[in-house]
Amino acid sequence: MVLIKDGSEYHVGAFNGVFMQIVRDNVKIPKSEIELELDRLREEKQKNIDNLEGGELGEKTDREIYLEAQTKKREKYFVEFKKKYGIPSATTMEQLFAEVEKSDIAFLD
Repeated sequence: MVLIKDGSEYHVGAFNGVFMQIVRDNVKIPKSEIELELDRLREEKQKNIDNLEGGELGEKTDREIYLEAQTKKREKYFVEFKKKYGIPSATTMEQLFAEVEKSDIAFLD
């Protein structure tokens, strides 16, 4: 007789030296401490993955907060930059920086 582990299920099998035949399916065996710890870690990792995929964390990192503040600051000063240099108000940063050489450097100054 042999004990066969299939994922998280156990089966009892009979082995005659050549073939193995399962004689009893889904036998209840108490889990060892290692298996309990592995299950806990697996559940924790899955919970973290679900949180990341679902966006349930809701907390912004310091980097995200900083980048948002920088973006708002750039947008605010870009409007003033366009007024100062007589650039049409419909012009975007991407358009201006792509079409006019060194305009990005002038904006940063």
